[in-house]
Order: sequence, then C-alpha cells, then structure tokens
Amino acid sequence: MEQPTRDYLDPAAIPHLAQAEIGMTNSSAREGQSEREILLSQLAAAQQVQAKLQDDLHEVTNQLRILLDSAPEAIVIFDADTGNFVDANPRAEVLFGLSRDGLLQVSPFDLSPDFQPDGTHSQSQGKQFVEAALNGELISFEWTHRNAAGEDLLCAVQLVRLPWKGRRLVRGSVTDITKQRRAELALRNSEELNRRILETVAGGIVHVAMDGSILRANCEAQRLLGLTLNELTNRYVQDFNHVTLREDGSLCPVEEYPVSRCLQTLQTQPPMTIGVKHPNGQIAWAVYSATPVFDPFTGAGTGVVVTFLDITQRKEAEKALLDMHKELENIMVSISDCLWSAQIDTSGNFYYRYYSPVVQQLTGRPPDFFITSPQQWFSIVHPDDSTYLQQVMEQVLRGQTMREEAE
Repeated sequence: MEQPTRDYLDPAAIPHLAQAEIGMTNSSAREGQSEREILLSQLAAAQQVQAKLQDDLHEVTNQLRILLDSAPEAIVIFDADTGNFVDANPRAEVLFGLSRDGLLQVSPFDLSPDFQPDGTHSQSQGKQFVEAALNGELISFEWTHRNAAGEDLLCAVQLVRLPWKGRRLVRGSVTDITKQRRAELALRNSEELNRRILETVAGGIVHVAMDGSILRANCEAQRLLGLTLNELTNRYVQDFNHVTLREDGSLCPVEEYPVSRCLQTLQTQPPMTIGVKHPNGQIAWAVYSATPVFDPFTGAGTGVVVTFLDITQRKEAEKALLDMHKELENIMVSISDCLWSAQIDTSGNFYYRYYSPVVQQLTGRPPDFFITSPQQWFSIVHPDDSTYLQQVMEQVLRGQTMREEAE
C-alpha cells in the first residue's frame, strides 16, 4: 500500500521527527484520529520535551557559571586554536588586573614575561603544557605571570582539557603563591641564619628529644663531646653514663645531668661543671645548662636544649697551678731557710700567703699569726729595723731583688 505524502512537514522544524515517528502506529491509527492528528500530537509532545531539555540545559549552565564565578582560585578557559581566553571568572579579573572583556582579548602569554625565572622561553614552554593538556594529561606547574600593572606573580597552575565538540579548549586554574613563596624563602633564610649562628657560637648546643635521644648538635658540641654528628644522633643521654666526671674526679651519674633533670621537671636547670672522657682518653670540661622546649600550640614539652661552655683550659691551668703549689710546698718543707710568699694589691698593700716551717721555728709564732694580719711580722722585728725592712719588702714585691739583714 502506498504511503501518503507528507510534504507539509518541514524536517528542519522537527528535530526530533524520528522520535515522534517511533510512537506512531501503522495505517491502523488510533480510533477516532487521523494520521495527521497523531503526528501533530506527537510533535507537540516532542517540542515540550525539547523545551524541558533547554530549560534543564539553561539551569545546568547557570549552575556551572555559579561554580566558576565562586571558585576560590582564578579560572580561565583557553582556546588553543585562537590563542586567546574565551572565559574567565572574577578571581582571574582580580589576579590579572583586567576585566573579563579585557581578558578575552589576550592570551596567557600576553600575561607572562618573555622568559621564566629559570630562563625558559614562556611561549615555547607554555605551548608544550597546553598540548600535553589537550592530549589528556593533568598538568601542574609553577609559572610567573605578569599582571596589567607590570607586577610579576608566582602562580601555581593546573591545566586540563575541557571536552567541547569541534573546539580545543583548556581549563586553567591559577593560584597566586607569591606571598607563600616569599614567606617560605624568608623562613629558609632565617633557618640558615640560625644554623650559621649555632655553628659559629663559642659554646656547644645540643637539642634533645623527650625520650633522651639527641636530635641536633653544633660543631662545638661535637668537638667537646668527642663524637661526630652521626654518632651523636644515634645516641641517647644515658649512653654517656660511664664517661662523665664530677669536678672531684668521681663518675657523674646520668641522674645528675642538667639535661636529665630538665627532661624530668621541664624546668630550666642551673649550670653544672662536668667532664667528658673522649674515646682517645682526653677529658673535656664544660659548664652545662639545660632549658626546656615547648610546643607553641599545645604547650606540651617537646625536648630540651643543652648549652655548654668549654673550660678545659681553665681546668688544666688550675690543675697546673695546684701542682705547682704542691711542689713549692714540698720545696719549702725540705729546705732550712726561712721562706715566705706575699702578694700586693692594687692599692700597694701586700699580704702574706705562705710561710715555710722554719719561720715558725725561728719566730716561735704559728703561720696564722702572720697571715691574719700582715703587720704582725713587723711587731717581732727590732724597732730600729721595722720601717726600713718594710720599705725593702715593698721594693721586692715590686720586682727588685734585695738582700738585707734584720734582727
């Protein structure tokens, strides 16, 4: 049976004609309706569906616009074929200092210096990133942009291909990290300065964790403790138990260390002199102090900083002086001459420090008799010689060699 003619239908005006025809029956049309009426009814239904789809599409478009405009970072849409932006959100306007209309007249390379800080040509490198994004890669990198005011901005950029029939579009997310990088640089510079200060101070500095492990130590600390940084950071405070000495030469237990007491009490500990035996047998003497370190947010103790000053030379000088005094005492005891020693102060007064045993035998006076009051010596000298002898003794104390006799 020959199909009726439908020239009255314009296919271009019925985009969903195929869908309408799906619901149409054959020549046995619905009862009471002609084929034309059925077609018109289905066409009206299709137009309603199309209107609904257009409304939904409009709603989705509005939602996407809202998402784009409310994004916390700058977002731009780049057309790889025209080389210009085709869309931008308000954050991008603020970042680059241009209105949306102004942004749509330029390319990313118009908003970049000719060369990046590492010497890379901006346009050449940028095109490589765009091509990679168009090939389906998610590209992340740091990029220096230049805003309308000529200010260079260090930015974190992400590029991703934006699916769009017949067009090569790339979505870019741009975040200004200039302040962040400056803060990081300032922090690194500060840390480097602190490190250099710690390495050049005259004292040893050691950072100890709450479990007693050694975290850091400057060069002076390594020298005084006789261990390398690697050796120290693999040790605990208690590992020094058998190599530390009190000032009297006895072993100093870990419990007495300022650092141990500070770890236990989280209170600053006063200075304490401790000697440390090095692997080569030498002893390094230092005055140790300890101060707790607290977490700035929680207030909990996180460790202890130990500081110590080298007094090894002073201890060696004290020992040498003590040995010399003992030797002098032995000499004075063994000779038969009457010997005594004295010192002179800044006012010109001199004071006796030591008398040989012969002085007591000769004068019948104990040593304390002279040491308590220097003038006592002249009380036992003949009055005619007292003044003269005092002048002679003052000259001797001033470096002159004299030989005199007195009764």
